[in-house]
Amino acid sequence: MNWKALVEKKNAETYVLPEGWTARDKIAEQLECSSERVPELLKPGLKDGSIVCNVFPVWDRLTKRIVRVSAYRDKPKPLAKKAAK
Repeated sequence: MNWKALVEKKNAETYVLPEGWTARDKIAEQLECSSERVPELLKPGLKDGSIVCNVFPVWDRLTKRIVRVSAYRDKPKPLAKKAAK
């Protein structure tokens, strides 16, 4: 048994970005800016609460380490309550 391969496989399965979240680097690519500018560009949405930021542990296959990744998502809107008949 190759323990190193097993540990790497398990870490890659366990430490992933949750669904619905987008890493800061991906957002920077879409906005065509550096990743350092992303918080500045998202500041109005972060301030009014429509955008949420969080940091997650993610397995980096290149460095074979767990790294902390800043990620963003739209804040889910509450479901509207149906009017009673």
